[in-house]
Amino acid sequence: MLPGRVFYRKSSSSSIQLYSSFVLYSPHLASAGKRLSKNSPAQQARTALNKPLIDPSEIYSPIELLHHEFPRKIWQWWRHGAEIPEGELAEGVEQWRLQNPEFRYERLSHGDDETYVRDRTFWNPRIANAFAEISHDTILRSDFVRYIALLMDGGVYADIDTTPQRPIVKWIPTDVANATNLVVGIEMDKGYPEFEEIPYTVGLAQYAIMAKKGHPAMLRTVEKVYHNLIALLERKGIEVDEAKSDGQRYPKATTVTHRYGGEQSKPGSSAHQSLGILFDDVIKVTGPTAFTASVWEYLSEQTGEELTGREITNITEPILIADVLVLPINGLGSGQLHSNSGHCNDTQAVVCHHWVSSWVKDYPYEESSETNDTPEGSDHEDSHEDDSTDSS
Repeated sequence: MLPGRVFYRKSSSSSIQLYSSFVLYSPHLASAGKRLSKNSPAQQARTALNKPLIDPSEIYSPIELLHHEFPRKIWQWWRHGAEIPEGELAEGVEQWRLQNPEFRYERLSHGDDETYVRDRTFWNPRIANAFAEISHDTILRSDFVRYIALLMDGGVYADIDTTPQRPIVKWIPTDVANATNLVVGIEMDKGYPEFEEIPYTVGLAQYAIMAKKGHPAMLRTVEKVYHNLIALLERKGIEVDEAKSDGQRYPKATTVTHRYGGEQSKPGSSAHQSLGILFDDVIKVTGPTAFTASVWEYLSEQTGEELTGREITNITEPILIADVLVLPINGLGSGQLHSNSGHCNDTQAVVCHHWVSSWVKDYPYEESSETNDTPEGSDHEDSHEDDSTDSS
């Protein structure tokens, strides 16, 4: 049952008050007691930095969303643009279309994803500016754009190395269909062994997500990832001009020693190499840690309790918390060597993830490492699939 509190409230006036993470925004800004010209660069910069990242009219409360349908859209991301995936990946893409003929299928790729982000977040250029900074990093951008697409347009996002096990219209049990606005699945139960400081007992998959357009949990995810990226880029020596209106930003030349590529110092090279982005950065900044945290924070707000996932550990059936349907481990996380994961033919499975994980080899685990070995017992090599080389 949905709680009575509504965290997003729209008024009939031109200004909108959003509770929780936003403050009241008014377009009438002045500097040092002097009103700025509406179209001056200084005014545009001040406006961008003072208003929310996303147009408030695009965001809905959980109660409002119950009157909306899930958009019939399937999103995937593929690094190689117009090239058609081959082999097992091609079979997965075909199944997404064959099993869901009434859904519109859209595959974003390196390049047109930046155009999409700029078009859909034009209300405030800050997101597009940050996205432009990671234009050479396939895994960070594929993570970020999935959240943006689900927030701004809704539907189902699925990584390119997934295969649907049942049509999307059969994912949600009929008895909770009228109370569900977001569908997520457990990826890891009992926490993340490599990241003991993370307080979540249950980690959520972000290689397959189903959301209604404008869901506040997806807004929280986009906000969190945006701020994570800004902090990461600043740590790596890039100062993002958040208010720049055209969003054309270029990495500064940086020399780092990367265990896979040696010294590199040319701007525009692969970002994870030229900036020294680590495996840990990917997981926490844009990956499953960021998504998991956003969802549990949202659910904690909605229920008034501090939820960490321990409340649903070892579930074997879908469970509805507020307006979020959480699938058990075999819903999205079958085929793993942990968390009591079963096989893709399990009756609970809605998606089979093939765990190609071609991105993992490109991101070192430590700043300076003498070895190429993956840490013993690491589940994350399997758990955050990329759409980067073989799988993207």
